[in-house]
Amino acid sequence: MTSCLSNLRNAAIAHGLRQTSLFSALSEDDVQQTAGYCRLRTLRKDEYLFRQNDPASGFFVVQRGIINVHRTAADGRDLGLLKVDRQALTIPNPSALRQELERNLSRR
Repeated sequence: MTSCLSNLRNAAIAHGLRQTSLFSALSEDDVQQTAGYCRLRTLRKDEYLFRQNDPASGFFVVQRGIINVHRTAADGRDLGLLKVDRQALTIPNPSALRQELERNLSRR
């Protein structure tokens, strides 16, 4: 039974990956292999996917809903950087995002 559930899980993930432009050009074998490395996460409203300064653990594909990406400025202001849903990426505060990217690139 576990194998059947695992196959269903991988099929569902593979289907979601195929619907995402980042993975649309992959072969079926590559999509299936990539699906094997994925895990599903369901978040409740206002639940955090990750927090500022958490170590990177991979990347995320939004299947349903909206994810807001924020950074807290040194003075405590909330800088809304990105809004991500299944269809689009919105940048509500381009100057804050640019400053954050420049700051991160200067560390290298």
